Amino acid sequence: MTDQEKVKSYYSQFDEWARLDTAEGRLEFDILLNLIEQYLPKGCTVLDLGGGPGRYTAALSLRGYDMHLADLSPYLIETAKIKLKEHGDPAFIKSISVADALNLKRYGSESFDAVLLLGPLYHLTSASEIQTCLAEVYRVLRSGGILIAAYIPWLSGIRSVLARALYQSGQADADTLHEVMETGRFRNKSSEGFQEGYFLKTEMLESLMSEAGLRKLAVRSVRGIGNGMESAILTAQEKDHQLYMCIIDMIRSTAADPAVIDSSGHAVYIGSKD
Repeated sequence: MTDQEKVKSYYSQFDEWARLDTAEGRLEFDILLNLIEQYLPKGCTVLDLGGGPGRYTAALSLRGYDMHLADLSPYLIETAKIKLKEHGDPAFIKSISVADALNLKRYGSESFDAVLLLGPLYHLTSASEIQTCLAEVYRVLRSGGILIAAYIPWLSGIRSVLARALYQSGQADADTLHEVMETGRFRNKSSEGFQEGYFLKTEMLESLMSEAGLRKLAVRSVRGIGNGMESAILTAQEKDHQLYMCIIDMIRSTAADPAVIDSSGHAVYIGSKD
């Protein structure tokens, strides 16, 4: 089972709000916001589950979505209460709460038009926990509601753990690499860095979603073929708009390629409750 205290500790070690100001974060943020607006009509009610300090809640509140923010970390929720006063639209921020993605009892059944799950699937370390989470998401979604869930594909996860073994002393060793290869689970050997990871093969994720009663609308990578080139891409955005738009079109047009999904960092599943 997931050690939730390790996950909470991890998110208290750095500025999660500012992470989306890095090159990697900015490109991912822009792409995901566009994707969210593509699937979610303005004015709908959204649960940002595992939304940390509330960057997506802030941005979407300014776009006219009724937002409810929830996160496991009391520290991040306190940060959110401060940040959202400055960066969000209070008229569209309906609640900010500490909540466990495995138990959404504070929310009634069929309360939301959409759920953003842009964090919990990184850390839940068993299929049974993911099933519990998805059952709760399904319960709180209205009929026809949309789930947008981020996950770390298996190959991308393996590569990230290999990098930890090589460059972050103490976080991973040969036994860690064997475990993540065989099971997809990452148990950090130290208290520093990303904690409690579970890297899913896309076919397994799709199966879990289907078992939960969700119908797949799309699966795609996020930064895709731009993964690792984010700084240069953002420089192009500032200096050569035509080149930038060409790159964004390339990322978008290849985003659903299975090879790109499996090897290019974060990916998202989009499904509906029919």
